[in-house]
Amino acid sequence: MRLLYYRGEHPNFGDDLNPLTWPHLAPELFDAADAEDGLLGIGTLIGRPFPEVRRIHVFSSGVGYDPIPGPQADYRYWCVRGPLSARALNLPADRAIVDGGILAPELLGITRAAAPAARPVVVPHWESQLLGGWAEACDQAGHTLVDPMQPPAAVIAAIAAAPLVLTESLHGAIMADVLRVPWIAIVTTANLPLFKWFDWTASVSTPLRLVPLRPPSPAALAAFGRPGIGASGRPVSISEEQAFAHFARWGVEDARPAARYTPGRITRAIIARIGERISGVSPVQMGAALRAIAANVTPQLSPAGAVEERRAMLLARLEELRAAHAERRLDRP
Repeated sequence: MRLLYYRGEHPNFGDDLNPLTWPHLAPELFDAADAEDGLLGIGTLIGRPFPEVRRIHVFSSGVGYDPIPGPQADYRYWCVRGPLSARALNLPADRAIVDGGILAPELLGITRAAAPAARPVVVPHWESQLLGGWAEACDQAGHTLVDPMQPPAAVIAAIAAAPLVLTESLHGAIMADVLRVPWIAIVTTANLPLFKWFDWTASVSTPLRLVPLRPPSPAALAAFGRPGIGASGRPVSISEEQAFAHFARWGVEDARPAARYTPGRITRAIIARIGERISGVSPVQMGAALRAIAANVTPQLSPAGAVEERRAMLLARLEELRAAHAERRLDRP
């Protein structure tokens, strides 16, 4: 098989969990004999074109960014990220397990620090990080910025050492939850896939609450627009139907807000000066908002045992895939 995952111009630790996870757990799957087959693992990748393979084996990936594969697509669904992905694909309920990223901390030998650091950490979405202002905002807040474009081990270790995680990155929340570090989901722009967040939280029996706040840079608003889900700094509960409707607009109708550009240094400086005056968006205001959220918003964790249950189910399903591969019956999951 070929290992299929998102590899863009900029690294993202969530996507980069794939080569650390699947070849380690099931190395025999990735032999040259099955070059026409691909394993689609961690990420929101179902429906994304992968022309290099003929048949795709989905193992813990999810729906969210791309249209649902048509009947002509040769997909084998061993398991998907959560119940919303299963619903969108019209799969049996037992196909919904969890995001495969839950396996990474144990594989990397990372556990929660016995004596956490004093400062909360902030994990932006990688596209937000590119638009600037986060380091200054975290300095203002007295928090530690964790760059999501670092290697996975560095990001996960920083999360493991934190007393609290404020995260715009879904895999920031997933890593925190696995490590039992309390987390708060934040959102700064309309570049917000409600569907994939709810898909994962539902898989571990946890309600989805998001805290909108203004980004640190006007460039982010210029690129993606405002979140549009509630008042800044106040938690918003998201229902299953809200999340599913969001996918209907975003994934099926290709309504995902796309960044129109990634401004250069001089352009960012001009946008920042003008934008701060017009919109009140700046690292200073975001720093104050981050401090208030950390102090006043109740963080989340999945129920005790939920992650362990899903991990066991995921590993059992992986054994089914390995057995099918060994017996050369990969066309019948």
